[in-house]
Amino acid sequence: MDALTLTPFLEPEDPDLPDGERFVAGFKDADGNRWGSVVPIEKQLIDHFVLTETPFDPQIDMDGMVCAQPDLLAVTDQTLDEMHERGLPRREPIEKLVADMIEVNQNEPNEGEDGVLPDFMTLRRRLRRALDLVETEIARRSARGTPAYPSGLPRSYQILEPPSIALIGASRVQHVAPCQSRLSIC
Repeated sequence: MDALTLTPFLEPEDPDLPDGERFVAGFKDADGNRWGSVVPIEKQLIDHFVLTETPFDPQIDMDGMVCAQPDLLAVTDQTLDEMHERGLPRREPIEKLVADMIEVNQNEPNEGEDGVLPDFMTLRRRLRRALDLVETEIARRSARGTPAYPSGLPRSYQILEPPSIALIGASRVQHVAPCQSRLSIC
């Protein structure tokens, strides 16, 4: 007698409505035919379980790339790859996140209950503090006698005055002068 291999599945109840309100779970054979009972599950229940049981931590790499990283103990590499295929960004430059946030809020009022100007000022203070931390670390490393950039700077970087930082930007050069240093985004 041949062995029958069944594979668990979870899919939208109506394949034509992938964003429908219900899913079904059960088992399929190698040909994709369902076997046994199929259990309907409300989408809200699945969303709640998945979103509350998978913690995501914001992470920033030393090069200014930001990502939402799920707890690696809760998510397998294969699941993480599938999440990226479905739209979870792998890494985004910090300046893109700021530009996207500004674009989304460009029509919001400056003042009042929904005013965004105080939030923009808070963002500016936080970015300045973050830049100060990076400048302090560059100065600390430079003071140890080890060049901050032992292999030399990439051509897209331009140091304007020490200690300065340069970031790769979109398509324009901006000069920012927080804390008596300038930042060049090339």
